[in-house]
Amino acid sequence: MEQCLPLKAVYESCENSTRKGQKGFGDMPIEIVDNILEYVDHRFERILMRRVCRGFRDIIDRDIPFYKRISVYHFDSRNPTVKIYLDNDAISYKPEGKGCTMGYGNQKEVSIKKKNFLKMALGHVGYLLHNPHLQLEQFNVMDFKKEGGAGVTQLPYLEQVLSSLNHQLHVSEIDLPKTTLSNHIHLLKHFKPGVLKRIDCYCEGGEDDVNNLFGLDQWRMAENKLIYIDLTGDDSSILMDVVRNSEDFEIGRPELVPEEIAEIKKVLLEMRNFQYGCIFSNKENYAMDIEAIKGALGEFDADRRTPEWPCYPIPGSDKFLVFRFEFKRKNMIEIGRYAAS
Repeated sequence: MEQCLPLKAVYESCENSTRKGQKGFGDMPIEIVDNILEYVDHRFERILMRRVCRGFRDIIDRDIPFYKRISVYHFDSRNPTVKIYLDNDAISYKPEGKGCTMGYGNQKEVSIKKKNFLKMALGHVGYLLHNPHLQLEQFNVMDFKKEGGAGVTQLPYLEQVLSSLNHQLHVSEIDLPKTTLSNHIHLLKHFKPGVLKRIDCYCEGGEDDVNNLFGLDQWRMAENKLIYIDLTGDDSSILMDVVRNSEDFEIGRPELVPEEIAEIKKVLLEMRNFQYGCIFSNKENYAMDIEAIKGALGEFDADRRTPEWPCYPIPGSDKFLVFRFEFKRKNMIEIGRYAAS
């Protein structure tokens, strides 16, 4: 017997089903099933074989919690690709005609008919996530849009996978694809509160939903929350809610209003867990009035390295809150906690 079953044979065996009245893999003693799996060297091949029978599934579910990191990267370009990283194992999926190809390592790519490459990739991730014993340190799902891309996203397939689960996922850190706030709220509900320590949230639109996000147990109990969001409305209270409920933030505003920057300073001086913030203008040809902003911030200690940066001592700490003005990429203010220089 070969030391490693060919990927195509594994996939085709997963697709076949036993005819009614015939005996199949599920009728074999568990010891024989376990012995068969010993010949499958690549861990991902074992995951695909999970669909063959209940005996395989039980053994594989017992053994696959060793994965600690799952990353799914979709490159939307003229030559679209999905790459899945399971710890250090990499699997790639590409569209081909009316189907797709799949391959990993040094193995030859396998052509699979009538299968969407995005659905296939997320479906295989779903095999892993359906194991209730899986405990991940990181789960990342990202879309990268490039020139010539079709503007598609893997979000619908991710939602389909998560909605099919009967349990919340045991994950410490997550990085989800850019989408609306309402979609982020829906996705986060599939992760176990208290276990989730870090959340990276890339938002587009839906700023009225921010308080629904901050009310989630998943968000409240996480230790490090990072949010990227454009706030285009006039209600500055939403801006302050984002600042108060995030350890890291990047916020787009039409203009950098001095009074809002001064209020942000006041809030951050009272936050013990704040790490980094950035507020920038998303308005074309906008000119930031630095002197007006400095005037609103009030008197400050000059940072010795860069005297023009306003620097404020943080009460009960040996660190300072530093405001840095940036013009190269866009009009923006970076805010950080730093030890005295």
